[in-house]
Amino acid sequence: MQTGASQPLSLNPTGTLSRRHTAHFVSAIDNEVTSVLDVTIQAQILDLFKKLRESMNLSIILISHDQAVVRHLCERVAVMRHGQLVKYGTTMQIFSEPRETYTRELLAAIPRIAKSLQSHETPVE
Repeated sequence: MQTGASQPLSLNPTGTLSRRHTAHFVSAIDNEVTSVLDVTIQAQILDLFKKLRESMNLSIILISHDQAVVRHLCERVAVMRHGQLVKYGTTMQIFSEPRETYTRELLAAIPRIAKSLQSHETPVE
């Protein structure tokens, strides 16, 4: 969605859209569309989004349940529950310092390969 070179829309800390003068476009991407693709192709598309964002000074609103994709692509994150904003902050704040119960529960739901492997290891004698 092009909003004009001097007056693009962006998500502000209150979770509402506002005008910003630093970006040129806002693009809304639903990651669920890319989630059905082969992992390699999905990574290439997401890397392309990241390169375009950086090279063209784009703003991207990513809608996704995939926390790894959010962490890879986003600088700022809005956590929503039942259509209400729960938390808004930098990616580092959300993933490293979750304060809200719902945000902590979301992050705890991420499968951890290392923990899973440790619980299924057979002791070597």
